[in-house]
Amino acid sequence: MEGPASGGATREALVIGAGLAGAAAALRLRDAGRAVLLLADGDGATGFSTGAFEPDQRVGVEALRWLAAAVPEAVALPPDGRSWRLATMAGRLVEAAAAPAASLDLGRTPFRRVGVVGADVSGAPSLAGLVALLEEAAGGAPRFVPLVVPLAAPDDVALHSPGTLRGLLASDAASAEELVTAAARAAREAGVDAVLLPSYVPAGFSARVAEAAGMPAGRLLGTYGTASAGSELAAALRAALARAGVAPVAARVRALERRGDGWVAQGDDGAELGSGRAAIVATGGAAGGGIRREGRLFAEPDVGPLVWGREPLDQR
Repeated sequence: MEGPASGGATREALVIGAGLAGAAAALRLRDAGRAVLLLADGDGATGFSTGAFEPDQRVGVEALRWLAAAVPEAVALPPDGRSWRLATMAGRLVEAAAAPAASLDLGRTPFRRVGVVGADVSGAPSLAGLVALLEEAAGGAPRFVPLVVPLAAPDDVALHSPGTLRGLLASDAASAEELVTAAARAAREAGVDAVLLPSYVPAGFSARVAEAAGMPAGRLLGTYGTASAGSELAAALRAALARAGVAPVAARVRALERRGDGWVAQGDDGAELGSGRAAIVATGGAAGGGIRREGRLFAEPDVGPLVWGREPLDQR
């Protein structure tokens, strides 16, 4: 991110927050030809998410279509409008209106046996326990088969967290190739017709395993800090912002003040960060307990002393 912001920066719109909501707002404003100032203290919670979207009337089909077109490397839509059926690292089968691009849909193809790659990594479920939960959730169709594949050296795997293992596989080409080869061989030997990989393996592994094994492959849905498809969605949004000419400015907004016919964002000690004729607050306030009105101020009580303006934001 760039920073710090200049007090003279003025745009048609201020967007506060660069998670999914803030980035999407900034991109759609740029699509409409608007000048945008994006102020953010990090990427928000998007990088810690699963990268999937539940069927939810609050996120309409048109919005998901736009998102999939904006970041096709990170988000995929079902081809026929029906929801994806995805397996999770928690051993559940869930419906999703949009999914990470490297997902394996279990709802359209009648797979008989699905191989599950895993290892007893610190902080992740055991492979045996995960397969047992998936078997129970599926009710026998499909069957899930454990594929014991060395994700790291046997003496070291229990010392790894999902995040450190993801980093190892992303940086060590030899280890990555060994995993692809071992997973493909285990899948063929087990007689499965599809492969599920842990959610924390890096992007691109699913396609490589699918090619090597000669069968569909995808990642389980799950999140372990930034070792998830959510981190790839956050990176894709950053790239989309860069292509659109929107450079997020590193700034922690403390107040949003109504001034004339516009809004002024203020940081620590009242420093002016920028202004705009309209303001969009996308700081995750709803997840933190909601934005509560306290007299003439607006605060996020569970997040910290973030204060917004002198009037309800929905009046503008």
